[in-house]
Amino acid sequence: MNAERADARTTGLTEVTLKQFAAEFAHQRRSLFDRFVGGLNRLPRPMLAFGTIALFVAAMYDPDGFADRTSSVVLVPKPLWWLMGAIVSFYF
Repeated sequence: MNAERADARTTGLTEVTLKQFAAEFAHQRRSLFDRFVGGLNRLPRPMLAFGTIALFVAAMYDPDGFADRTSSVVLVPKPLWWLMGAIVSFYF
């Protein structure tokens, strides 16, 4: 008798849990603005990856020009490097 009641409670709990999960993951109709912002939020990682590959291509294509352009990186102050590192690390 107690086992049957325990099974009934477990079944009821399972049903409630599944309904909650279904409600949470139901497809929501999003506005055009929400979809646009969602697309923008997906851009930084691929842009960083492709930008890094582009830097390698630029370095192979014109090594002297690349060296001239990147020599100014030495002039960036250390606090700005720390700020950029914090922003990038918190983003990822």
